[in-house]
Amino acid sequence: MKNKSKKLMAASISASLLLSSLSMALPAGIPLANQAWAAELDKQLLEKAKQLRNAMTAEEEANIKAARERFRALKSDLSGNAELVAPIWNRVKAKLDAADNKDQYPDLTAENMLYLVLQAGIDYSPDGSTAVEVIQDGQTRRITDQLIKLGGLDKGLGEVDLKDVTMLARKTKINLEQRFRNMTAAELARLLNNRAEAEKIVEEEIGKMLDDPSIRFSKVLKNLGVTSADLIETAKRFIRKVDPDFKAILSTASLIIRTEGLGQGRSGGGRRGGGSAPAPSGSTFEGKLSDSALVKSGSTITVDAAALKAAIEAIDSGNATTDTITIAGSGDVVRVELPVAAFAGAGSSKAFIAIELGSAKYKLPVSLLSSLSSGSAGPIVVTVQRSEAATETKVAETARKLGIDLITTPHEFSIAVGDVKITGYNGIYVERELTIDKPVNPTYGTGVWYDPDSSAIYFIPTLFENGDGNSTARLKSPHDSIYGIIESHRTFLDIDGHWAQSDIETMASKLIVMGMSENEFAPDEKLTRAQFAALLVRSLGLKPDAYQSRFKDVTASDWHSSFVEAAFKAGLIEGYEDGTFRPEVTLDREQLAVLIARAIRFAEAGRLTSVQRDGAVFSDQHAISAWAADDVVQLASLGIVGTVDGKSFEPKQQASRAQAAVILKRMLTHLKFINE
Repeated sequence: MKNKSKKLMAASISASLLLSSLSMALPAGIPLANQAWAAELDKQLLEKAKQLRNAMTAEEEANIKAARERFRALKSDLSGNAELVAPIWNRVKAKLDAADNKDQYPDLTAENMLYLVLQAGIDYSPDGSTAVEVIQDGQTRRITDQLIKLGGLDKGLGEVDLKDVTMLARKTKINLEQRFRNMTAAELARLLNNRAEAEKIVEEEIGKMLDDPSIRFSKVLKNLGVTSADLIETAKRFIRKVDPDFKAILSTASLIIRTEGLGQGRSGGGRRGGGSAPAPSGSTFEGKLSDSALVKSGSTITVDAAALKAAIEAIDSGNATTDTITIAGSGDVVRVELPVAAFAGAGSSKAFIAIELGSAKYKLPVSLLSSLSSGSAGPIVVTVQRSEAATETKVAETARKLGIDLITTPHEFSIAVGDVKITGYNGIYVERELTIDKPVNPTYGTGVWYDPDSSAIYFIPTLFENGDGNSTARLKSPHDSIYGIIESHRTFLDIDGHWAQSDIETMASKLIVMGMSENEFAPDEKLTRAQFAALLVRSLGLKPDAYQSRFKDVTASDWHSSFVEAAFKAGLIEGYEDGTFRPEVTLDREQLAVLIARAIRFAEAGRLTSVQRDGAVFSDQHAISAWAADDVVQLASLGIVGTVDGKSFEPKQQASRAQAAVILKRMLTHLKFINE
């Protein structure tokens, strides 16, 4: 292959390398039997391709091939499918619009951007088409040359070679594999089912390479304004289009896990590769560090790294009476500085660190702290603070306007790594604890989080345990905020005697379901997509998110826009291929079941799995769509969905607001997000 051809290959294949090989999302980079690859390609890549091909099962090959054929078919309608590359194209277009010499880039269009990705990603067909044929395509050459020039390299194809892009792809791939290899099999399985967490890891590694000044093609992407988030979002769009049931992705992941030796990390927080670290000598760890390991200065406690690491290793080696390291503060605030060195190699630890302040406790998994501290000099600063009087007054006033009682002093929980405040944990639910000086009825009590920007309070998953004259509330939340406990008994005039009255009242008292007016719930009205997006976000304790104008028919001023944004980002609900969300479209019962299943997978990090159907669960089992059947059966086995008449599911029947309230309550009980 001539040098110029190698340069074109480098530029044109970069999109697919980033979207497929790096994110492991698009299966285009895995060759099927009888595919011809250019002889000039790196021998290690060829050997890796051969290894993957030989390791494929027939089912994996069929799944990957089906997705790639759908991928290939996109070329027949470039205009209609251009939205797939919108995150990247929008960056390129902004750069193009700002250029003084636009006439030098006539081939840079949304359609051609899609064409370039498709050429690089799918034109290695089983009938013998090769990489050489792809790079000799004149249209591909023109687009690539103009793209590189717009990205700041004036010589275009003369300044980017194969080695440069191979380095970009290989370094990211190596870093990803190392992170995945250091995980246990259980952690990796959890990651495969937690798309948000997996995407964050991939985005971090791509981001590192985009910031690497030694990689020339990174400069092109950076100059064009393309971010790792743009690449991830583009990959997700392709996935929804070509692999909607995730069969190819799961097949690819399974194949790579087998051939790359991923998921071989040790449990228990031991050092990688050289066996577990020895358990510390001396007496059994009993939950508290020695006074000499804690340096106190005012409200700040600095923890000794060696002592903390020894305690973590003691717990993970079984040389402890508890799984929790407790550090207690006093007064109205405590700030605990945790050295990042203590968390090296602790990504699989089963230990916890609990920060106590009076009636409040923040219980943090060491594995999470290890993840947060990766690549940072630290320290990790955990703060638990009794809210100031002014904040407590605002929370109480907000509750009073809703007709509910605030029964604890609110507390703020937060974490910072170095100078960066952490706002969320990618779907990982972290426990906070508040003690109330009286018993609480779990039906009418709940934990809430307060949003100071909107002066609103929202439900947070909470379990109550009543003791002798008091109650302990364990709040589970995937983000930090200000938290408190409320009591409320809400009802509506139009649910008196309704079959779902009790569940509607419980969910309304917990601020999850809302009425159509102050006194009317409209239990038998049909449920819309916008309404259920809001219900899912509230039920899972997620933060409504600033709307990013991602759908044609949703505007920032719509009441549901922030809930739609949060639900979309969490992978709970999607839009339509025409770019609309259709907020007023109603949901049927099988659609409702699928969305509930997604919510459970989000909250349980993927533990709701497909099931084998050994017989019909419902008399109308045949009427349930194939894409919904497994979820419906699984939810039925958990008692979350049931029949409408004792025998049939009625999958196409429109779901009602009452049914949504009942099913969501069952889901929350199953998740242990509320008491039974």
